[in-house]
Amino acid sequence: MDQVRFVVLYDGEWTNSVGKFRYESGKLRGVILPRETSYNILLETVCRIAKVDPSKFTITMKFNYVAPEVIPPLPPIEVVNDDDVKFFLAENADVTTRSPLCINYTNRDVVMYRL
Repeated sequence: MDQVRFVVLYDGEWTNSVGKFRYESGKLRGVILPRETSYNILLETVCRIAKVDPSKFTITMKFNYVAPEVIPPLPPIEVVNDDDVKFFLAENADVTTRSPLCINYTNRDVVMYRL
């Protein structure tokens, strides 16, 4: 069974400076998962790493896809289903296209009001 290794960044935030997207992170961990990993398994893995309860927080997983021929740079791609996980893991299976998985989470109990 093929395995893919990648870095998980968490407890940080996305920034956009002059069209370049960066995830400014406080913490990171290395992960190795089977290439056939599902969205649910990936979500469980990152929640365990970040010590986040998915029943209490909304988890967002994104990564930068570097496409030098595209100007301006693409915004981060959000991982929301099994197809996105397959794409992310395929990109990270090749050393030349590796990209960390960046995690954000927000409290589900926080209510936002618009004025």
